[in-house]
Amino acid sequence: MQSQLVFDGQFLRATLFEGARDKLFVTFRQRLGQDGSFDDPKPSRRFIDEGYAHLHLQSRINDWYINDETAAFETALAGLSRYGRRAGIGFSMGGYASVRFASVLKLNHLIVVSGQYTIDPNLVPQDRRYRRHAGGFDPVMGWIEENNAVQGAIVYDPLLPLDKLHAKQLQALCPKMRLVPMWGGGHPATGVIGSRKRFPRVQRQLLSGKVNEEALRRIHRECRMKSPLYWAHFSVAAEGAGRSV
Repeated sequence: MQSQLVFDGQFLRATLFEGARDKLFVTFRQRLGQDGSFDDPKPSRRFIDEGYAHLHLQSRINDWYINDETAAFETALAGLSRYGRRAGIGFSMGGYASVRFASVLKLNHLIVVSGQYTIDPNLVPQDRRYRRHAGGFDPVMGWIEENNAVQGAIVYDPLLPLDKLHAKQLQALCPKMRLVPMWGGGHPATGVIGSRKRFPRVQRQLLSGKVNEEALRRIHRECRMKSPLYWAHFSVAAEGAGRSV
């Protein structure tokens, strides 16, 4: 498997597998419980087998990819201009990054799962989940510009009001993307699908050349009734509302 480092910094890294292909699949490292080191990424066999190059982006710490290297990182990504079709997927912090860098990567299709539109405390004072990571977050560098080209889905769990808030803000910035609620999915909202080992069906949406929002909803519906995770999330939400499931 051929691989190369497109960018190798102190905080940001971009690894490209099978870069000579004419289609590109992009993944983004999500927030980790314990940050401080880079992963040793593995290529997505599913996309490699379908003729895609695979670009994996990661930040060494939970800084939402916004640091002193961000501008140089974007310049390196802009150099990947030879690909015809470009698709990507990101979760949580990686979901934010997928939208933040969608323009420079010229992504055609994207699935964002429980992503944020910012962690700037001045813009989302009600969301304190990521406050300890926001100290060095530059709101100007981190701002997501409106993107009228990328298509796809923004997936979120409506039982999590803050994730719903971020999803709606992201959709306002990317008007060709569609909101896909996955009730009881958790954070990230595809948790129920993953627990039932049906995530390859989500990937198939990106491989098909068109992300179908109803198909994503159907996958979730087919998984949820037999998922203990789904019922656990509803139980927590019901207790918070003073009800029982």
